[in-house]
Amino acid sequence: MTLGRIRLVTLASLSLAIQAQPSLSGHTTLRNVDWANFTYPFLSHASLPRELHWHKITSDGSAVTLARGIHRFEIPGCQDSGLCPLVTYEFTEYGKVSGLRGELAAVVLTFSPNPKLGWQIVYLYSTDNDKPKLLAWFEAGHRFSQGLKGLAIDGGSLVLDLYDPERRLGESCSLGFKRIRYRWKKETFEQYGDPVPGYVPFENCRSAVNPVLKRRQP
Repeated sequence: MTLGRIRLVTLASLSLAIQAQPSLSGHTTLRNVDWANFTYPFLSHASLPRELHWHKITSDGSAVTLARGIHRFEIPGCQDSGLCPLVTYEFTEYGKVSGLRGELAAVVLTFSPNPKLGWQIVYLYSTDNDKPKLLAWFEAGHRFSQGLKGLAIDGGSLVLDLYDPERRLGESCSLGFKRIRYRWKKETFEQYGDPVPGYVPFENCRSAVNPVLKRRQP
């Protein structure tokens, strides 16, 4: 699906929004940021992802602003059908990651072009001069191919559970996942160690239009 007609914030607007993000001075931390009412980089066009993809921070200069955890795209006619594309806030995970001095915030959003289709976008923030600083962001894949099953910050690592495309069940989902760990090294998130395979019960896979995303408990 191409989203070329979706209205997005321009690069200049994004720059102003970043400057206006809340200060984290005093005893305030990343945990006090209102991520459900926040501006995030976004793509001016998007298509169904087949694998996890890390984006450049500059991307194409577009952005979306959430209000009460939702951004509804303005496309002519979609209001009448109730099928407007949405970006929704899911949750934020916090913790220490090797290579970073302070805490990391992993903000998880879901982009839904329509009610039966959606995938996750994750934004990774630290702080700089008492303001949130975006370190990296990525789109997870589809529900049967590197879709995001779970996320945690555990043992100094960013931990992602991604659906295994080698165990996909048609176009619906996958019967397995792989647990992958990342650390911060040389100004990027670097995968390390071997992926650890996991099992997804058939009942869960069969019944899910979009598998439920959960915080992965350490």
